[in-house]
Amino acid sequence: MEKVKYKSIIGHNIKKVRKENSYSREKLAECIDVSTDYIGKLERGNKGAGVDTLIEIANCFSVPLSRIVSKETPENAGT
Repeated sequence: MEKVKYKSIIGHNIKKVRKENSYSREKLAECIDVSTDYIGKLERGNKGAGVDTLIEIANCFSVPLSRIVSKETPENAGT
C-alpha cells in the first residue's frame, strides 16, 4: 500500500485555493498571522499545519475545511 503524502496534498490544496482567490502568500500570511516563509513551506509540503491553522486558512477563504484537507480534488474526482 502506497503511503499518502498528506502534507503535499494539503499544500497543493492551499496553493490552489489561494490562487483561485487571487491571494498572494503575503496576503494569506497576514490573514492567519504567520510568516510568508511558513506559507511557502506549507504549500511545498515541507511543513505540516495544526488543525487550528488549517481552520484559519479555510475561514480566510470562506471554504469548508474539507476543501483544504481532502485528497479528492476536482481533477481526480471519480478516478
